[in-house]
Amino acid sequence: MAGIKISNVDILEFMGRVVRKHTKHYQSDFEIDKEVLTEAAGKQEQ
Repeated sequence: MAGIKISNVDILEFMGRVVRKHTKHYQSDFEIDKEVLTEAAGKQEQ
């Protein structure tokens, strides 16, 4: 099964919408996740 390819998407904004829609508790944890993901992305080679 092939995945859906999406381009030109702000992935953190998209993930935030998913969290708000599907997460009842601990939504604030996503703010920590965003920091971790942003830092990790900065360390990866392009």
